[in-house]
Amino acid sequence: MARLKPLEQSEMTPRMASLAEKIKFDPGYFTGLGIFAHSQEFVEPMWNAYVEMFDGGLLDSRLKELVRLKIAQNNDCFM
Repeated sequence: MARLKPLEQSEMTPRMASLAEKIKFDPGYFTGLGIFAHSQEFVEPMWNAYVEMFDGGLLDSRLKELVRLKIAQNNDCFM
């Protein structure tokens, strides 16, 4: 059981709230970002880099996600 409640977007900095808005479609990432938002000064730059890693580059972001899932499966990281 989580001990921290995710912050509402209204409690986040404007930049952090815009990051949350971009991932609102995915409940897992959205909730995680809401929990990480308790340390916004640390999370904002890290999350921006994470998003850029998946959005930028030569490969499509959907392919990158499939590769990430396959690596997790190969390393028994699924619950």
